[in-house]
Amino acid sequence: MLTVSEGPAVIYGGPLKACARLGYSYKGSRVIQTICLSRGSRIAEISARIKWISKGYLLKAWLRLSHSFDEVIYEIPFNSIRRSSKPRDNWDRGKFEAPALRWVDISDGSRGFAIISMIRHGYSPRGG
Repeated sequence: MLTVSEGPAVIYGGPLKACARLGYSYKGSRVIQTICLSRGSRIAEISARIKWISKGYLLKAWLRLSHSFDEVIYEIPFNSIRRSSKPRDNWDRGKFEAPALRWVDISDGSRGFAIISMIRHGYSPRGG
């Protein structure tokens, strides 16, 4: 489990944008996370700089969403795919992680959450 090594600190606080930084560490590895909010925008920009030297360990970010969702849409090569976020049987439970290219959309039609990334990831969303 990552421990907080650098408490939350405001690194930029202007009239149009504000950013805070947090630092985490684990067995010599470091993660610096920056969270920015822009005035009038509903987007929270989260970026991370990672120096991972801990052999035999993988890093995964977990985010808790404040809304429930039944379906997740992932970008795949040349298309997108929809998957249920609520496992119905053992087969669904076995598909705990889905690969995606640059984006994943977790929404319910009126509100939602999207992750846009320039690199590929595996996602494990679970609806509530």
